Amino acid sequence: MTPFEFDEVIKRMSQVFKPLNEEQKEIYWQALRNTPFKLFDRAASLVISTHNKRYFPLVAQIKRAVLTCHKNAMAAIAEKKRTEPPCELCNNTGYVVVEKVNPETGIERGVAEHCGCRLGQAMKRGLIQQEREAHLPKARLQYEDEVDQELGYEEPEEPGLFDGEDDDKKE
Repeated sequence: MTPFEFDEVIKRMSQVFKPLNEEQKEIYWQALRNTPFKLFDRAASLVISTHNKRYFPLVAQIKRAVLTCHKNAMAAIAEKKRTEPPCELCNNTGYVVVEKVNPETGIERGVAEHCGCRLGQAMKRGLIQQEREAHLPKARLQYEDEVDQELGYEEPEEPGLFDGEDDDKKE
């Protein structure tokens, strides 16, 4: 998340709760800056609708809301995947066996290749990690597009048009 995106969400939250001073904003920024913007934005909406106090929510409360939004999106994605019919070629393994002839020996053998289905192509692009690697941070990439879709976010038509960093470079 960029500082500009963070400020926009904090401004929206300040419409409902007692606004933060600049020192407090900096503390919140340091604690929340690694949170993906889309989840932070959704969590802010959740906090606004559920936090019944006048004071600004604590960082821990916002992080809890981020986690709740992430879990809800993952559950919706898992349900969608569960109800999808399996690929007829690979049975949702992402691989198919193709018979190939070794040009040197002339021997035909089965070779595993990525299937043409959505899962196989995602694996080919390296977005989906093996289950044994699921604990690695890179594994979060596997659902990134689906999370965006589930949360209702779309890429801007002209990315980078205003990201808040150009102002710093001009000074």
